[in-house]
Amino acid sequence: MADWTNGDGLRVKFGAFQSESPHRVGESQEGDYSVYTMDIDLTALDETETVLNDSVILPNDMYLAKVEIITLVAAAGDSELDIGTISRDRTELDYDGILKVWEEADGSTVGETVVIWAPAYESTALTGSGAIGAQIGTQLGESCYLSASNASSTAFSAGLLKVRLYGLKEGIDVAAAR
Repeated sequence: MADWTNGDGLRVKFGAFQSESPHRVGESQEGDYSVYTMDIDLTALDETETVLNDSVILPNDMYLAKVEIITLVAAAGDSELDIGTISRDRTELDYDGILKVWEEADGSTVGETVVIWAPAYESTALTGSGAIGAQIGTQLGESCYLSASNASSTAFSAGLLKVRLYGLKEGIDVAAAR
């Protein structure tokens, strides 16, 4: 990717690279929920936290209520995935705040869906050692980017996931919205 960080600490991208990302991210509205959908190509990740898309920013008052992980291409490679958040100045908020050490065992079947609600609600069990991140069921304290990384030194050899993050704005009754 053709980019650099200028003297003010801002990331600058050039030409066609301005919008290039191996991970597609989009935002939509479903009732009271803001839904952030991202396709994560597991083979494009390494151990460095990667901002999934520079143009998608989670608002600072959003309550993280639910995550859905849908396997589009079966994961392989004895690796682990972290999904979290990075502040707008590119420092860590919580690199595994949404999902930590998700294993390929949780995405070994195409079409398999894992649903994780805020801790007070029912969730689909993870078959590997993965766990709900600490930011699920909390309100973000600052606006931030979504991030992902391979939490293992072994690379994924295959895998494509659709991850949907559901957030509520401040003042919404979480129980009623579910």
